[in-house]
Amino acid sequence: MNEPGKRIKTLRKNIKLTQQELADLIGVSRVAVSKWESQGDLYSHPKGEYITKLCKILKTTPDYIYFGHEMIMEDSPKIYYVGDNTEETIYSEAHMIPIISWVQAGDYHPAEVETDVDEIEKVATYERVSPLTYALKVIGESMTTTSGPYSFPPGSIIIIDPDQCGDTADGVFVIAKENGADSVTFKQLKYDGARPYLNPLNADYPKFFGEFRIIGKVIDFRPVKLP
Repeated sequence: MNEPGKRIKTLRKNIKLTQQELADLIGVSRVAVSKWESQGDLYSHPKGEYITKLCKILKTTPDYIYFGHEMIMEDSPKIYYVGDNTEETIYSEAHMIPIISWVQAGDYHPAEVETDVDEIEKVATYERVSPLTYALKVIGESMTTTSGPYSFPPGSIIIIDPDQCGDTADGVFVIAKENGADSVTFKQLKYDGARPYLNPLNADYPKFFGEFRIIGKVIDFRPVKLP
């Protein structure tokens, strides 16, 4: 019997995730999760960053997945102890963030979005977030580049926390609203001397030096999924 796979499957069902949903959170295919749960040898089970992500989501440890060592949860829901004579390992819980529309982002109210909670597409993050945190799918080419460390192609997902909009350091990525505009824009915050401006990563798009208001800081990013 494939005991590691059985434990993965049981823990997955305990938190009511499908194989596809678990795969999306980890960043693998549904077929990979299916193999983890069904194939009998340890070589078929997740390794490296995948076992780390899996354990964070399932709220367990590699020792429990692989060997079934008893897992004892202490007072903190984020600290787990495994077996005897083991050091404590801290696993942060994933936060499920709603992916909203760009229209909603202009005047975001979480309570309104949550009315049809089962219909909402979500994305996981392990970053520190506030209850106001939301996600957007990038549209347009203004934040794509081949000349720097960051690029945000259309279809990728950015996660925004309005509570962190006070971080106005040079180079942070923000969601901003130009004065007089109803829509919001995703840009990098830069400075010309002491004067802030909104910088597109794509050199084919103009920098914005007008008046604007920052309404959220981008705290996490998910690239476009491969086919």
